[in-house]
Amino acid sequence: MSFYLYPGNKLETLAECYCRTVDSAVRPDPLERETVIVQTQGMASYLRQYIAAFCGAAVNIEMPFPNGFIEKLLLANTGGFAAARQYFSQEYMAWEIFSILNRRAPGEFPELEAYLSGDNGALHLWQLSGRVAALFDRYQIYRYQDEHFPLHGNSWQARLWNELRRIYGKSKLECFREFLGSREKIRNLPRRITVFGVGSLPPLYLEMFFKAAQETELHFFYLTPCQEYWEEVRSVRELRRRGEDACEVEVGNPLLASWGESGRELFANLLDKQDAMPYLSSEEALFTPYTVPDEKGDILHRLQQDILDMTDRREMPEEITTAGDTSLEILNCHAPKREVEILHDKLLMLLDSGKVELRNIIVMAPDINDYYPYIDAVFSRGPLKNCYTVSDRDLHTGCGIGDVFLRLLDLYSSRLTVPEVMQLLRTPVIGAAFGVAEDDIETLNRYWDAARVCWGSDGADHERFCGVAFEEFSWGNAIDRMFTLFASGAHGAEQSMDDLPQLREGDMELFGRFCRFLRMIRQLRRSLRENRDLASWMELMQRMLNGFFATSEPEDNSELAELRKFFSDKSFIAGKLQISGDFPVTVIIDIVKKFLDSVRDSFSFLRGKITFCSLTPLRSIPADVIAVLGLDEAAFPRRDVTLGFDLMSYKILPGDRSAAREDRYLFLEALMSARKNFWCFYNGRSRRNGKTLMPSPVLGELLDYLRQSYPGFQETMHHLQPFSREYFEVGSPLRSCSKEDFQVAKLLASPPKEFPSGRLVESAGPGCTDIEHVELEALIKWAGDPAGYLLANHHDIRFAIPAVSREREVLTVNALNGRYQLDRNIAEMESADFSEEESLAALRRNNMLPPGSAGRNAFYKELAMIRQLPEAWRQEYYSQERLALKFEHGTMKLSGIFECSSLLDKQKILFSAHANTSSSLKH
Repeated sequence: MSFYLYPGNKLETLAECYCRTVDSAVRPDPLERETVIVQTQGMASYLRQYIAAFCGAAVNIEMPFPNGFIEKLLLANTGGFAAARQYFSQEYMAWEIFSILNRRAPGEFPELEAYLSGDNGALHLWQLSGRVAALFDRYQIYRYQDEHFPLHGNSWQARLWNELRRIYGKSKLECFREFLGSREKIRNLPRRITVFGVGSLPPLYLEMFFKAAQETELHFFYLTPCQEYWEEVRSVRELRRRGEDACEVEVGNPLLASWGESGRELFANLLDKQDAMPYLSSEEALFTPYTVPDEKGDILHRLQQDILDMTDRREMPEEITTAGDTSLEILNCHAPKREVEILHDKLLMLLDSGKVELRNIIVMAPDINDYYPYIDAVFSRGPLKNCYTVSDRDLHTGCGIGDVFLRLLDLYSSRLTVPEVMQLLRTPVIGAAFGVAEDDIETLNRYWDAARVCWGSDGADHERFCGVAFEEFSWGNAIDRMFTLFASGAHGAEQSMDDLPQLREGDMELFGRFCRFLRMIRQLRRSLRENRDLASWMELMQRMLNGFFATSEPEDNSELAELRKFFSDKSFIAGKLQISGDFPVTVIIDIVKKFLDSVRDSFSFLRGKITFCSLTPLRSIPADVIAVLGLDEAAFPRRDVTLGFDLMSYKILPGDRSAAREDRYLFLEALMSARKNFWCFYNGRSRRNGKTLMPSPVLGELLDYLRQSYPGFQETMHHLQPFSREYFEVGSPLRSCSKEDFQVAKLLASPPKEFPSGRLVESAGPGCTDIEHVELEALIKWAGDPAGYLLANHHDIRFAIPAVSREREVLTVNALNGRYQLDRNIAEMESADFSEEESLAALRRNNMLPPGSAGRNAFYKELAMIRQLPEAWRQEYYSQERLALKFEHGTMKLSGIFECSSLLDKQKILFSAHANTSSSLKH
């Protein structure tokens, strides 16, 4: 058979060639499925859409990933691969290594004892098992040749590997070698295989593709940024790393040399195979220039042509006019939100011009989850609402199901403060499960604030965290008091000492639903504090999903389905491997976090709208406009984190993965995929003090190259505030489409108003009318807050100030902590002939005193001060009665109820704090 190589620099050219030469070829069997191997879901979506547009329909096409296709070949041709694929997968190996190390004998792995001992030994053991399993998986793929395989000898990794082989037999590594060394005919091989748009592949996968090419047609559509021979192109950084003199080596185009290292390795491997296997045939190259020879073109196309031709423009710099050229822009902003706001304005202006369509706009970021809140805040309102999709979001973003689930797991170590509990209940999925709406949260908050709840479910919970068992300020204390008050139906001397409101019949059902929620929280915390085996933990996780979550939103339902499937798969693993040993919840939290961070939604890619996605390999989808957000120094490229026990790091081979090199190459792919505009955003100035911040090294290299090649090129500096006047001035290079920001800028630019004679202009609002009848209670409210009373009653303006729930119990008695109310309550209980112990117990139940001996000391101190008052004064105060007041003065009438002594000629007013205007009027 034969191998056909189609190198090209534009994906649409490769797609057209595929449709002409491969997809249009006559098939012996019309029902035969075409096999096209792609590396990403986005690439599959793009190719299907292109085939449908070019050929009229895209049907009967199978698009597996390279790993899936190779596994299918091995299943059909290598005995034992089904078991090896399962048991030597990263997940199965992690659990088996965890079990092996968990039951290790003393001294069996002395190299690991120091790390695995201590309070967090179980969590350390699980994290180590996961990392070792990931390394074993990489060893099998990137060190498949025996001379490079590192697990020989008697190291602790080699002993673990040999133990895995003893338990499960043949590994994937042995299956790979068996398949490559076999001389038998390959079974179940498609008549034709197409590898499309691949920019990099592990050497093992490429080796298997070439073996398959011995018995079938293999069409390899290779996307390359350069049409020249660039295998020997090296960057200055790479040459220095190798110890070579950079001055003596011609690097060609510096951007290609610096960014293309990852893709260059595939290019070199293809050339090696072409030389070693003479039966390979190659089709004509499919390179398309970016600029017309007779025309200079804009900056973007010039730069792309430089890379395509491997030309260093710095050797022949050219003065150009960059005014009006928006094809390639580097935008210096103050904050991520400003990046998205500026992007929104630029897209609006571009769409209004009619030069691009929504479907031809792709916006990328190193991690789109970091920018999702800003995208939602800016694009969800205005003209572009419902005109965008966000791909690559994980389940740990924002307040989704995954985030709420993790907060439930974190309750095992929580103090159960009021904000924590109410914030959980405020989430829509949990509120729906317990029948609590958003408006109900405010009602409940008023009750908890009046009941002085702080934290802890009961006295035992307090003792667990601070070593003292006290019931005050706990949820149990507040709920018991409220139920008692509801059952009694009336206020006694003890109940009237604080502001605890009596439960209304309408709120009783709501209160019951909250109590059910709190009871489930308590049960969950007890369950999470117990050590369990994997099967028991997965059963508990499923119960949590069933008990705490209820939703009708399609997006939430899909996230719940993902979590249920994940826990179901883990239950299957627990039964399959028969993992023994109990472990704490910290291990489960780590497992769930990694799962939530790994699950990405890629099905929102290329849906006919503006596409937001992450910068991931093989995102080389051509688009008229490509924008890259967040190109900051610390964010891009990603840093390579090498483990100290990674045996691959001791000798780097061609094809080894590197996060930094992959990020540089995918930025190169994104640049070469832009057809009209390529915009790069970064935070170049601090929003706090205006300090200059460095861009990503990749972006810095691009900026340096452009400045040296085209001396007139400069980055675009934006302002901190979107309502800066420069955005709305005629002829300004900066523009904004925001009507709201324009109004603010217009207001700031207008001269200040001058008031005649230094007096304020009278308000045009309604004036106050003459008052004929005043309630005493209204008069007291006016005295306490005149401005608030005037706004509420004459202008219908009310400021809803939420009560701030306390997270810490009262530790001292002073004016801020209610000393005035405490003294009044002590005096009232004295008048009701309560004994000292009864008064102390009642005040403790009502959370009026600090816990422990501090509360007893404070009580007796305040009681002694009250008893120092003259007996006659206290008797007169105790004998106060409620009297009706009716007062008339001219046309004004004042009425209400107030308390006074039965001896009106000897009225006494007692304060334990400074009197203010409202208190003076009230008394």
